[in-house]
Amino acid sequence: LQITALERAEEIETKQAKYLGQVGAVIQPVFAPLNFDLNASIALLTGFVAKEVVVATFGVLYSHGEEVDEESRGLRESLAASMTPLTAVAFMVFTLLYVPCLATIAVLYKETQSWKWTGFSIGLSLSLAYSLALMVTWFGGAFI
Repeated sequence: LQITALERAEEIETKQAKYLGQVGAVIQPVFAPLNFDLNASIALLTGFVAKEVVVATFGVLYSHGEEVDEESRGLRESLAASMTPLTAVAFMVFTLLYVPCLATIAVLYKETQSWKWTGFSIGLSLSLAYSLALMVTWFGGAFI
């Protein structure tokens, strides 16, 4: 158990040394009330490019150098160990509602010709996603 904790600590230090890990470490405290760890924060960052990249990012972050496919037990076990079911539901709610992909934002700007409306749309979706994920975390924690 202590070896696993040490391996995870070493893995977190390695990720923080990389650029995406550094950015993830900066925004991770924002997601701490939602119980999202560094890996979840990094996955949300990459999901800004395209939502389907969130799953691929988890595959890369939790692969531990192994080949990953649908039958990968190590990946499933790593994800299950890093998130409670309640955190996973909150993560799914946030992922479904937060900013659409980068291409959608570009189209939104092209259609509105306004950074104000584009920024408002981004802010609204982020606020809604965060608020509802926080409610899932709080109310779910109260009843579970």
